[in-house]
Amino acid sequence: MKKLSCARLLVFLGIAGVLLCTTGCLEEKETLTVYPSGAGKIHVYQKLGDQLSQMMLSFAPKDKKTETVQEDLYKELAKWQGVTAWSPVSATLENGRVTYEATGYFDDVNALKKTDGENVQSLTWTSNPGGGFKLVWVGGNSNKSQPLESTTDEQQQQLDGMLEMFKGLRIEREVVLPGTVEACTGCTEHKDRSAAFVITGDQVIQVFAMQKDYRQRIASKQITSEKANAEFLEKTKVYSEDFKITSAPGNPSAEFEQFKKDYEKAKSDFVTSGTAAKIKGAANH
Repeated sequence: MKKLSCARLLVFLGIAGVLLCTTGCLEEKETLTVYPSGAGKIHVYQKLGDQLSQMMLSFAPKDKKTETVQEDLYKELAKWQGVTAWSPVSATLENGRVTYEATGYFDDVNALKKTDGENVQSLTWTSNPGGGFKLVWVGGNSNKSQPLESTTDEQQQQLDGMLEMFKGLRIEREVVLPGTVEACTGCTEHKDRSAAFVITGDQVIQVFAMQKDYRQRIASKQITSEKANAEFLEKTKVYSEDFKITSAPGNPSAEFEQFKKDYEKAKSDFVTSGTAAKIKGAANH
């Protein structure tokens, strides 16, 4: 799942790490489902924009573009630890756009971790004394927010010119727990058993505009730098907080029985399809 990292640009936004700057749109969603035992599954989906897909495949031989797309997915799945089986797995190139999709099954969400360079995501799952559960997804949203930094006129013009990149962007991280969500930190919406963090290109553009406005107000001495930073970090903290969700006990027993059947099939398919060997091979490169 290759993207163009723009961490330095996003530090200006105070949301470094949650987004990767792209040429063209990017759609990405991770859905984590956890049952009372701590077992569950994670579904990952990503669709790259036309230009980003072309850039990713620009060095691949014409007769090996599909193979390159598939290898890239295996490399991405190899970054996950604690997953027992990935099935089904799909990597396609249609109408010039790359799409990845996979479902991973695990026995213990506490063992689930994703390491991508210096960025490490981990999860903790605990039972609450009064019933119910708490899930913490550390690193699930972003790095810690950064304060406003001064920019030259030239830098600001460059930032303004990059806004077009974010159109069509949508990144979502959803968690489905056993019972109704009672409290959630770091989420932008929640309903019933589900809590989610969603950010779109329009929201990124709004943060750019907010940041620019604060800089102008600081320069004209309408507000102090200290107050501007405090307000900006407060308004953007949802983009940097760890994902913490508390749910009621719940009893999705019928759903869990189906999950166990799907899990057993996935473990068999994972080996016979050759996916296990391909991911292992990708991890060694």
